[in-house]
Amino acid sequence: MPNAATDKPEDRKTKMINAAIVGLGWWGQNHVAASRGSEKIQFTRAVDLAPANVQGFCDTHDLKLTAHYEDALNDPDIDAVVLVTPHSQHSDQIVAGAAAGKHVLTEKPFALNKADGERAANAMKASGLTLGIGHNYRYGPAIQEIKRIIGTGDLGDIHHIEANLSHQGQIGVEGWRRATAEAPTGGIVHFGAHMIDIMCWYGGPMR
Repeated sequence: MPNAATDKPEDRKTKMINAAIVGLGWWGQNHVAASRGSEKIQFTRAVDLAPANVQGFCDTHDLKLTAHYEDALNDPDIDAVVLVTPHSQHSDQIVAGAAAGKHVLTEKPFALNKADGERAANAMKASGLTLGIGHNYRYGPAIQEIKRIIGTGDLGDIHHIEANLSHQGQIGVEGWRRATAEAPTGGIVHFGAHMIDIMCWYGGPMR
């Protein structure tokens, strides 16, 4: 089976990444739309458990659609998979991606407990592949500016950080995001994870 880990480092910097989007809910569709025109990544495959619901979207964006994750993993033309699936599925899907020789970008959290997180990370590391986690809040202009200021040393040593994330968005009661199995710590899984990531980025490795 083709293994993306065998790509030469210089090739990885210049080649177009052919990716499969796994999960075409509203956020998965946003990934596809946001990547249009990119010179680094293009989505050519899609995986969704309800293909009839997203066939029109796939037709518009030239995505080969399947209901089975294995189809994307077995496709030699796919370099990477982007996981936009329920939280509890991430770790197993990452391990499967590593076994298939695919790079993986997953939405946060990439696991719901330490054991699954270590299992997923170790599988990717052993395969020599790249695992990315969608902590996109780091790229906000204000967040970037605070990081720059901290880096200058003008604030001295950082001993305490507080964060708040508030907006008008709602999570519908009918969706999986409200399920205890998918969000055992409630809002921390959905939104607090971004703040924790930024705190760690600002403050350095936890000791």
